[in-house]
This record gives sequence, structure tokens and C-alpha cells, in this order.
Amino acid sequence: MPAKSIHGRRPIGQRSERALDATGLTVRASVATLVFLGSSWVAIADGGPVGLERQLSTWARTGSWASSEVWGIVTLLGSLWVLGPVLLVFASWLIRRGQAHLAWLPAVALAATYVLVGAMRMVVERARPLTVDGAGPNGGSFPSSQAAQAAVVWGMVVLLSMPGRSRRTSTIVAIAGASFVLVVGASRLVLAVHWPLDVVSGWALGAAVACLFALRAPASAAVRAGAPLRAVACCHRLGAAGPELLLVRGRSGRWTLPGGRVEPGESAASAAEREAREEAGAEGTLAPDPVTWVRVRKRPADTLRGAVTNTPVFMLAVDATTAPEERDREPTWRPMKEAERALRDGRPAWSSGWRVEAARAAAA
Repeated sequence: MPAKSIHGRRPIGQRSERALDATGLTVRASVATLVFLGSSWVAIADGGPVGLERQLSTWARTGSWASSEVWGIVTLLGSLWVLGPVLLVFASWLIRRGQAHLAWLPAVALAATYVLVGAMRMVVERARPLTVDGAGPNGGSFPSSQAAQAAVVWGMVVLLSMPGRSRRTSTIVAIAGASFVLVVGASRLVLAVHWPLDVVSGWALGAAVACLFALRAPASAAVRAGAPLRAVACCHRLGAAGPELLLVRGRSGRWTLPGGRVEPGESAASAAEREAREEAGAEGTLAPDPVTWVRVRKRPADTLRGAVTNTPVFMLAVDATTAPEERDREPTWRPMKEAERALRDGRPAWSSGWRVEAARAAAA
């Protein structure tokens, strides 16, 4: 019989894998880099704004929409005063999801973008529109720092929010992030503080940095790594009170998820199914694709030693359970929230993080 999702709404086999794709990120980063290099070449070769830029700039700041005071507020979405708190909130959210290892990425990406913008302004001497018209102070115009900052921060928020999410949720998040980036760029034109080429180059620079840093995320790192060494199974069913996960005792006696090494000649999906049977006595329908990827650490020093294992997490809709082949596992059904608490209980953050991340991705 077809398997149901953990919420009982759709076949598990139809669930789309929302993992970051390394190839797609690399292509996007390459395109954005080419756009940035091309706009930089034009800015250096022409020096000042070309005719089309002047026309677009005049149109943007003289239209009926330009008189609205909302643009002065909208442009703050690309300022450090707003993006700083956004990064703190997003980092806290990642930590609560068990993804503390990703919390530093957006801040470092923003810092790198800030440095690159400063370096480019020393190379490309371009006056702002208000300076050219004699109505404002001088200052580096290329590229637009706020357009770049908005692109890298909101881009990182979108990219790091996607793994484990449904296609609909990912689309909504992507549209929201793109909207923030676009309106920030538009505000720089309406306020006459940047030329169109400045904004385009800022968008391209921020997008390139965001994609390159997102390649550090575990989902895309796992895609690059080739055949996984381990696999995890999220055994689920729809209980009387809602979705439930099947937990087992680990060697330490603490609760964990079924999983283990992929044997030679075995696929990761087959390994997850085998581990679920051996450790939890669970039989059912396994989703063919991972719901997410997690970074498994067996000891605190694994990160420093480069021994972190990028591991796929598979969903198994349980139809029946029998006595597990491995003794002392004590397979037990737990509601989702209770399962998260049990996976954290008695474990440090580096150990509980990937387990909680896997459980939450299964419930998404």
C-alpha cells in the first residue's frame, strides 16, 4: 500500500527533496560572478554613467512614486542596522532547529561582502547621482553596498531555510527574499544615491557570495561528497494524538534514531531500511530520496579532525513492528515534540543537534 506522510496528507514517495544542490549553487554563483565582472568592466571603462543609465536614473527619481516617504524606510532593509538583528534572529532559529553549525555562515558572508564592496570602491571611482547633479555629497557609488548586503543576507536566509521544506514553503520563502532584495535596489535608485549599474553589480556580488557560502551547508556538501558512509532512518506513523517517531536506545543508553554505516555494495536507502529493521524491528515503505542531510559527529573533536560525516536521512512509513534483531534497543513510539526532547536529553549540543535536525526535517 502507498505510504502516507508523517502528517498523513500525501504519499511519502512524492515528497520533494529540499536539499541544496551543489551543482545548481555553483552555476548560480558563476552566473552572478560573470554579471559582476561584466558590470565592473563597464564601470571602469566608461568612468561615469552611460546614457541609458542616466535615463533610467532620472525616470526612477522623478516618477510619481518617488515622492513617497516609504522609500526611506524600505532602503533600511539593506542596512546593517536592520540586517544585523536579522542575522541574530536567523542564527537563533538555526540553533533551535539543531543547525548550530550553520549559524555563523550568514554573518561571515555579510562580512566578506562588506570587504569586497570596500575594495571595489577603491578601484572604481564613480560619483553618485546627487554628486553629479551638484545636489549631494561625494562618495563611492560602485557597487551599491546596500544592494549587495541585502542580496547576501536575504539570499543566505532563503538558501539555508530550504533543506527539509516542502516545495510550497520553499517557493514562498524564495519569493519573500527576492522581494526584499528587489525593493532595496529600487529604493537606491528612487533616492538617487546610486546608478542602475551600481545596483545590478551589488545584487550580483551579494548573490555570488551567498551561493558560494551556501556550498558550505551540509546538504550541498553531502551531495559533493559522493557515496555516503552512514544513513539514518526516521521511522514514523500517524498515531491517535498525531505524528509519532520511533526511537531506540543507543549504546550509551540515550534515545536516538535508527541508523548506521552503509555496507560495501549497499545503497544509502537500503542501509537505512536495514538499520530500521535491525535496531527498531520496523517494516514499512521507505521514501526513495533523503528528506534532508545531517552532519554526524561521534565526538567533539570530529569537527577539528575533519571526521564529520555528511549523512542522508530517509523517511520510513512503518506498517508493522517486530522484535528488533539487536537487543537492548527498546524501540518506543514518541510524539514529535516529546521525541525532540528525548533526543536532546543528556546530550551536548554537538551530539543532539543532528538528531533533532533529522527529526524536525521529518516533521516538516
